[in-house]
Amino acid sequence: MGVYETGNLLKDGGALLPLRTLQKLKNRPSELTVILVPVHQGFSVEDVMTRVEREYAGSLITLHSAEEFNRNYQSVRLVRAGSWLISLLALIIGGIGVMNTMIMAVFERTRELGILQAVGWRHGRVLRLILGESLALGALAALVGMFLGWGVARAVTFLPQVRGLISPVYAPELFAHALGIALGVGLIGGLYPAYRASQISPHEALRYE
Repeated sequence: MGVYETGNLLKDGGALLPLRTLQKLKNRPSELTVILVPVHQGFSVEDVMTRVEREYAGSLITLHSAEEFNRNYQSVRLVRAGSWLISLLALIIGGIGVMNTMIMAVFERTRELGILQAVGWRHGRVLRLILGESLALGALAALVGMFLGWGVARAVTFLPQVRGLISPVYAPELFAHALGIALGVGLIGGLYPAYRASQISPHEALRYE
């Protein structure tokens, strides 16, 4: 029927058409995905939800807020599942990267570690040394990652395609979780290199080239 511009990216990127026409195009006759129910002042939202669930048991799910909608809407669940899988893959790759970095550091410092043990360092102290370096590496990576993440999130909000549609929230808990995960990856990634370093024989290390 025509083209409209509202200034809202979400609305301007969509289309409006009669419900029956959309159902026919999608081959989903008489099917709805979302029904908005306004509740007049003076009536209880919980009572309305209970009545709807009782009369349409098994057909409808009542949602009280946008947050509940995001938790139950299938597309949002798929996006969140994909995000978790990508995050898990990134953690695995990060752990392998930390392990590889620390193993190379141990190999390059074999003589140094051997001398430390020759002058009286116990295995536990060498173990703590390598683990401490691995944790420091994880903390540094967390700080750099949080700074880059904040910068990228800010930059994305200025893109014309998403301006006014996305508003990042920088919760302190999010940064705390990121730091904890980075330290955990650093700790796990440094366990094997630290064990290898603690098992180095001073006699063999001093002959190592």
